[in-house]
Amino acid sequence: MIYVYVLECKAPRTYYVGLTKYPRKRMLKHMRKACKFTREHGVKSIACVLPFETEEHAYLAENSITLALHSLGLNVAGGMWVEHRALLSSMSQLFNKALPKHDMRSNKKLLENHCMIL
Repeated sequence: MIYVYVLECKAPRTYYVGLTKYPRKRMLKHMRKACKFTREHGVKSIACVLPFETEEHAYLAENSITLALHSLGLNVAGGMWVEHRALLSSMSQLFNKALPKHDMRSNKKLLENHCMIL
């Protein structure tokens, strides 16, 4: 069994979505501030824990929940959204090195336009 969980953070309108095989151990890590995002934003409550038979279904649910919360305008970390933001950040750094400094706003727009397929 694998679980998808959603944590409501102390920071307003902020959530964390994760996957784990061991929900109690994982919650303790979050409560002990061993995880970067929840250390920075605090944990207010466990919004939900959902069980899944397969990792594939859990992964799809984690990404769907993460993207749904983000589409509501909430600050959310988890699933591929975290990977997507990390990729955008890395690509932005590469673009900033490769393109002239005076063109930073158009560099960002160019990057956003080419990365919206994710």
